[in-house]
Amino acid sequence: MLDRQTSLKAALIIPTYRRYEVLATLLASINNLDTTCLSEIIIVDQSPREECPSWLPSWFEADARRRYLRLDEPSLPRARNVALRNLGAQTDIVIFIDDDTLLPPSFLQAHCDTYQDPTVQAVCGREFNTTKGSELKDVLNLLLRPIAMTLGKGNRYKRNLIAPGLVLGEVIFLGTFNSGQPSIADTVKGCNMSFRKSALLAIKGFDEHFTRNARREENDAAARCRTHFGKDCIHYNPAAYLIHSEHVLGGCKITANAEKFENVMSNERHYLEKHVSNQLARCAAEVYLTLKTWWRG
Repeated sequence: MLDRQTSLKAALIIPTYRRYEVLATLLASINNLDTTCLSEIIIVDQSPREECPSWLPSWFEADARRRYLRLDEPSLPRARNVALRNLGAQTDIVIFIDDDTLLPPSFLQAHCDTYQDPTVQAVCGREFNTTKGSELKDVLNLLLRPIAMTLGKGNRYKRNLIAPGLVLGEVIFLGTFNSGQPSIADTVKGCNMSFRKSALLAIKGFDEHFTRNARREENDAAARCRTHFGKDCIHYNPAAYLIHSEHVLGGCKITANAEKFENVMSNERHYLEKHVSNQLARCAAEVYLTLKTWWRG
């Protein structure tokens, strides 16, 4: 393993949209980070200009590594790409988090340490979700693991069920991002994920055809990364953990149920068209996703 003094440098990217109150809480936790491996922090603000609070500029003035970018038309994948295009030459690793998260002091170093393995191209970190009902979701995943082991494609899925896993032709995501066991993984989650900068450039960044709530945009990037670099190039590291509140307003959320349903299904179909060649599997997946989206409202 490389000495930490000569380790890789990471940029922390935070897209934000109309959630300055929760962003302030995140920035307070960033003030306590171990920044040994930090190259830069980029906030991509997609909020209306008139809503920008007076306290925000002073946060950037406190450290030259902090940078502020604007995007006038909200788009999560475009915000990620804008940050990617503006990275400094010193950045090796690109870490993406949501604006409604809290970070422990060791967060950056845990992500960077995972890349001491040269085969690792992307990392998904652990998520402690404070949303009501998240415990039930974890229990449900535990109960469904035997089904996933039956439907999964061979031993790769059996060893990955403790971390994010995909079944049924890489369409239905079944797993938890709250496991304590490191493993090879099949996908990432946008609230806590990282990539080598060279890997993101190789796959040409994030697909901006995923709109509004941008559902599946990170799964699409992970799938393209695995196609380009091999199926074992993504690792799950529980030491790279954060706390995620999944704030009910702002961000990518759509409050109108009919509009939300239409947007979710549009993004799901785009993902299926890109990554599922079998027509029958695609139709079955669309039926499943339609029912699931309708049931969740």
